[in-house]
Amino acid sequence: MSDKQPLPEIIPERDDYIGGRRPRATSSPESADRSERTGNAGKGGVLVALGVIAALGLNGWLLYSADQLQQSLTAAQSRITDLEQRLSATGEEMDQSAVALQVKVKELATKTDELWTQMDKLWASAWRRNQAEIKALETASKEQLSKITSELNQLTTKANNNQKSVEAYTAQIDILKEQLDLSQRSLSSLKSQMEAASKTQVSAKSVSDLGRQLQALQSSNDKLQDRLTTLEKWRYSVQSQATGTP
Repeated sequence: MSDKQPLPEIIPERDDYIGGRRPRATSSPESADRSERTGNAGKGGVLVALGVIAALGLNGWLLYSADQLQQSLTAAQSRITDLEQRLSATGEEMDQSAVALQVKVKELATKTDELWTQMDKLWASAWRRNQAEIKALETASKEQLSKITSELNQLTTKANNNQKSVEAYTAQIDILKEQLDLSQRSLSSLKSQMEAASKTQVSAKSVSDLGRQLQALQSSNDKLQDRLTTLEKWRYSVQSQATGTP
């Protein structure tokens, strides 16, 4: 009814019976059906709202998990950088070991030359008078020379093995960096999908798929963390061999 139309006047003689009120008309079946449909529609709207709230809550949890995984990957990247710096330090220590090895080789060569010179002098001056002593000195000199040569070969082999270990270790670091970069890109893509899903109404299947992708990325990150720990132990072993520390 419009606000501009006047209200009808109440006439007692028309609206009331003598001795009592006029009985009210009962609700028609059509009105009852319309009320029932309205109630059902209200219940359906509540269920839809609850579903949307649950989906948004799950999306929020997935975003939180993705942020935690992002922090884990950032920490792993920091450990990789620290590992590369330590590897560089190990390379410098090996270079110093190589210089020390060269000095020792020169000292051994000088000592060998002195031994041969002394033996020649002894042989020239007294080989007829002291044949037995000359032979003993010659034998001792040969044994010492053989021992020195063996030590030199061992040091050379050890240096070569350390160099190979460092090269293999560097290759493993490069592979691990590539895998971490791939995980980083996957995480960024997944976060973008989650942010898009949080802004729109998504189905339960889409939310479940995002959850499985997040779990798979978490598993891959755990494996990379294990490999990183293994490489750190390997680096410590190589560094110990290069510096001669236990």
